Amino acid sequence: MKKILAILSLFCITLFSCNKQDDIAKFDFRVNEVKDFELDTYKEVVPIDVESLSGVAERVTLSISGLPSGLFSAEIENPTGTPDFSTFITFSSIGPGNPAITDYPIKITATSTSGLTKTYDMVVKYQY
Repeated sequence: MKKILAILSLFCITLFSCNKQDDIAKFDFRVNEVKDFELDTYKEVVPIDVESLSGVAERVTLSISGLPSGLFSAEIENPTGTPDFSTFITFSSIGPGNPAITDYPIKITATSTSGLTKTYDMVVKYQY
């Protein structure tokens, strides 16, 4: 009887001390279609795809930073979703035109609910 209890105790300790979290892949994602473009008309629509790479998918929120004040604006149609999802960014000219094409670097940031953050660079060549 002692032998059975010892084996059963050892089995329970082994079973409950294993960390099952190690077997679960952590969530990872990427944002596709972020590329440079030329804004030479009043409005330009840029598609964006957010793809899950591993783990249990979490909500991802997209944001834009680095927009030049007074020249053009950008709005993400649906900035939050659970991968795989697609959305688009609408860039609109709001300022006076430039006789020469000027490059404006901006950043697209994607952040998951658990805090995984990825930043992507994009250059908008602006002449309107």
